[in-house]
Amino acid sequence: MDFIPYKVNEYLENTFYQVPKELFTNPYYKKLNSDSKLLYGFILDRFSLSLKNNWRDENGKAYLIFTRKDIQKLLNLSDKTVTKAFKELSDCKLIYEKKQGRNKHNLIYHCKL
Repeated sequence: MDFIPYKVNEYLENTFYQVPKELFTNPYYKKLNSDSKLLYGFILDRFSLSLKNNWRDENGKAYLIFTRKDIQKLLNLSDKTVTKAFKELSDCKLIYEKKQGRNKHNLIYHCKL
């Protein structure tokens, strides 16, 4: 693939994942590694799909479903690395996972910063 730089007058027609700056500037989140921060950006993006589909629990709280296998493929990470990223996000109270039982996907609740 050839390198073709953008010209000044060209509009960038790409879409982007957003990661909150607070994850990099707030000392509380300093312990998060880059994989965890990137995963949080993907969770935020997936959350918009949940809102569009009106996915909410019996208490009206919006949730998302994002399997570890999907994340492993998307980010090209091992199961161990993805599990560690989820644990870091959970420990920092950025996500909460609700187990649904055997052979069912966890519901993921993303928390406000």
